[in-house]
Parts: sequence; structure tokens; C-alpha cells
Amino acid sequence: MAFEFTGAFGLPGIQSALETVENVFWWGRWERQLYLGAVIDSTSLDVGNVGYTDVLRPGMIMGKMNTGDAWMPWDDTPGAGETGIEYALGVLSYAQKMQRLGTAADRWVGWIMVGGAVKARNLLVPPSASYGLSGNASEHIIRAQMHPRFTFDDKLGGSPMGGWRGIVAKTTSYTVTEADNGTLFTTTGSVDDVVFTLPDTAEKGLWYGFYSVSTVAEDTSMTITAGTADTMIGLNNDVADGIAFSTANEKIGGMIEVIGDGSKWLTIVHSHGLGATAQTVSTVSA
Repeated sequence: MAFEFTGAFGLPGIQSALETVENVFWWGRWERQLYLGAVIDSTSLDVGNVGYTDVLRPGMIMGKMNTGDAWMPWDDTPGAGETGIEYALGVLSYAQKMQRLGTAADRWVGWIMVGGAVKARNLLVPPSASYGLSGNASEHIIRAQMHPRFTFDDKLGGSPMGGWRGIVAKTTSYTVTEADNGTLFTTTGSVDDVVFTLPDTAEKGLWYGFYSVSTVAEDTSMTITAGTADTMIGLNNDVADGIAFSTANEKIGGMIEVIGDGSKWLTIVHSHGLGATAQTVSTVSA
């Protein structure tokens, strides 16, 4: 139900409403929800809020930038400098206008929900115009990223995804960061060889996945390189510098998991085929 407020004192009139009550996307006891104060980056827009794109609507799913600690609307394909917002970490509780005196500005808010019980039908997936998580093209990855911090009213058991917190395609070489921990990278769409460079230190608990998904026509290679020489464990090699699917016609469908143990990168290879038809995995040493 929407209650009219005309902006004047006294009883509500019969003219058109200027404001309505905010979207209530949470359920259960209020004190069981977890909230965080945060800064929203000045460039944030609500593209689906036609005519008012500078006003972020409540219930919007949000991500946090890796640098600067600012938040932005969730985006599965972030632009340069926005890495991090492809992970759904919170929900904006109240509408936020991103302009002050006609100029876009960073805005501090005290109510980004980072854990609790939510109503899927009242969540907003950027850049959608309408509310609702179910049926959205990004529904399952968002549910997995928000699991287990959030409990959805329409799926109480949650949506784990094998531990991966995101699936990110890279078509060019990329330097992996600590903030990417738990990410499964793919080479979907690549037309050139892709090299993933790991962090300099194999800190204990860091875990990444890499899946080769070029096309038969492109047949691009995928290489995982240690940020520091001699710190990767490969086949019968404890001082490797990298590992790759680089043999012609044996690249597509190969996967490599890399785990930091504090000093070395432990590798787990998932390849297709057996015997003479098996994919070749190459170990790179300086």
C-alpha cells in the first residue's frame, strides 16, 4: 500500500502523491538483519529508473569496489576501475539521490544490508526496470554470491555454487588479485592467448579456478603464471613458473585450480580424455 504525502502540513489531500513508502525487501525481525555504513561512488546510476537515473532505488543489489572502498550497483561486467562490483555483497535499504546541488557526488549511507532475510520479489537487479530476482538472467549467480549471508523467502535452503563466488570471463591477459579469491575465471570470447598472472605471494587460503573456453576456430592457449618465479607445483616439478593448456587442438575444456599454501601455488588439473586422446598440460619453467 502506498500512502500519499503532498509535501504540505496537515492531512493528506486528494492530489497526486509526491512520495510513497520505501520498498520493504526484508522479512523477519528487524534486529536480526545486518547493516553497514558505506560510501556510494558518485558515478553510480540506476539505469532502469527511467527519468530518474540519478536516484538509486531501495532493494538494489550492490557490490563493493576493490579500490577506494566505495560501493556501486552490482554489475556482472564492470568497467575499468570498477573491479569488485561483480560480486553481490549487499542491498541498498533506502533510496539514494546521487546528485547534490546538481552535481554527482559520493554519498554516505548508513543502511546497506549485508546479511539477513530478504524477499526475492522485492530485490532489484541492476540495470532492470522492474523488481524481482526470480527469472532474471543473473538470478543464480547472485543467489550463490549472497549465500549463506542472506536467506531468501522463496528458497530457504540457499544456493551454494561449489564454493565459487563468481564466474568471470577474461578475453585478454589479466593479473589476478587477492580480492579475486574464490573466483572461477574463463577465457570465453577470447581471440588471442590469455595469460593469468597470480599474486606475488601464494598466501595460504587463496584459491582460483581457470577454465579454457576458446572456440575451435580460435584455438587460443590459456596459461597460469606465478607472480614470483619457482613458486608453482607442476607435474614432477616443485619450482615451476607456470602451467598451461597450449597444445594445438587440446585446449578447450581444460581447467586448472590453484591454491596458495603460504609459500607455493598448488595446482589441480582437470582435463578431458584418457591415454593417447588426453589433453596435454604444459609446465612452464624459466
